[in-house]
Amino acid sequence: MRCTRIEFHGFRRLADTATNLDGLITAFVGPNEAGKTTILDALVWLTDGGELPVVWQSRSHRPTRKQAVIRAFFALSKDDLATVSQFALNEEPRTLAMLRRADGSVGYEISPAPRRPAPVFDLANRRLAESRARLKYR
Repeated sequence: MRCTRIEFHGFRRLADTATNLDGLITAFVGPNEAGKTTILDALVWLTDGGELPVVWQSRSHRPTRKQAVIRAFFALSKDDLATVSQFALNEEPRTLAMLRRADGSVGYEISPAPRRPAPVFDLANRRLAESRARLKYR
């Protein structure tokens, strides 16, 4: 897995911003107080957790408790895709996003959302109905 994008919503100076991480090397360059360290602090908070302290909340864009403050997107590698290949899915997932809400809870989003082909469930439902019918008449 490789991180490809990070979004910030209400984390200190990063009121509503995002950055792509397309290259092999990413550098954050800017003058003092531009937010370089804030990005690193946000990533630490994303992984280490806890409720977002009030002093880390943006004054101009204060997040609600259930709002995703930081969302990191990861491109799935061939090894990751091999892990989910055993499941019959309509479409292979391409990205996984990890997010942390202001209340400290963590969430995950998979895109595209995993969906199984309808015939698998149709067959299971048909067999279940047949089994119920046989048990009913015994």
